[in-house]
Amino acid sequence: MAELAATAVEDVDGATLEGGGQLLRVAVALGVGLGKDVRVKNIRAARSKPGLRPQHVASLRVAAAVGGVSVAGGVGAVEITVCGSKATDINQDVFEADAGTAGSTTLMLQASLPVCLLRRPTLTTRLRLKGGTNVPFSPGLDHARLVLAPNLKLMGVNLDVTCVKRGFMPEGGGTLEATISSDGIKPIVLDATEASPERIDGVVFGRGDENGGNRLRAALSSSLSRAFPGCLVIVRVEWAPSVKKSRGTLGAQLALTTSSGATIGADFLDGSKRPHIEALCTKLVAALKERHTRAGGGVDDQTADQLALCMAFASGPSRLRLPKPSCRHLETVMHFASRFTGATYKLEGEGESVVLTCTPKT
Repeated sequence: MAELAATAVEDVDGATLEGGGQLLRVAVALGVGLGKDVRVKNIRAARSKPGLRPQHVASLRVAAAVGGVSVAGGVGAVEITVCGSKATDINQDVFEADAGTAGSTTLMLQASLPVCLLRRPTLTTRLRLKGGTNVPFSPGLDHARLVLAPNLKLMGVNLDVTCVKRGFMPEGGGTLEATISSDGIKPIVLDATEASPERIDGVVFGRGDENGGNRLRAALSSSLSRAFPGCLVIVRVEWAPSVKKSRGTLGAQLALTTSSGATIGADFLDGSKRPHIEALCTKLVAALKERHTRAGGGVDDQTADQLALCMAFASGPSRLRLPKPSCRHLETVMHFASRFTGATYKLEGEGESVVLTCTPKT
């Protein structure tokens, strides 16, 4: 892609809507991907620690690197400018980022995925991201590979995620590798009110007492088979070696594939010293059951947040059924994607199930 012409600066108030990292990642990804200059002010102004955190810095830098631009601003910065109009082709296929903390590697992936698709539409891009692979307040690595990836596949986007090493709170130290390619972004239509469950893939992960992981796997396998009769259930354990002075961690990710072709996710992450296996199992299976009921033939709301941006660049209109969003992440994506691309979004429906439609600008 040739160097892009200069554009007027898009000023973004970092306190808008969700007012946190989601806004920052979306605005920068759109700026770099579309060749627009973007200035974000008041970054995370309402948070207990305003300004950029290490994960945000790493996210911005890898997204900028993929797009061939630079971005200034370190930890604590409350304003940044990204000159997307100066984006140039980069003669490399592998890009790396390291939060240096337990900052989420999947949020780094979120920031760079749209840039890969927009700035390198015919190329394969490889990312090597270091930090936390399974940490609070962000989708886990297993959500990316078991839930997000198969849904993106329906849009013509190939995302292959590999866990090189797991990283947990508080030290991080994990590594996620992702390979991204596409032959063009297709519309996604998953709006059926009902869809039958066909297969459940699950992974139990953690460190510390592996016996707890094996007990949880057995409990989940049994409980899922009862909750979803006739559905193929495959749950495996992936255990990380203990780190000196680190605390134990136990988590699980479930991915339910339905007859519509959609994949619905549910997960948990527990850092308590003595996790109650049976209670965790019961709560997770109930969460998956509820999301399936509310999503029908669509996806869970966490996944919809990540698909919504790609919908703005699809070759036609998309429709996606999902549970009613419980936070403002999706609204933030809709607002800025519409502003930057001219796409039209609508969120319609009453009760616990809604339908998201997106019509890209032609």
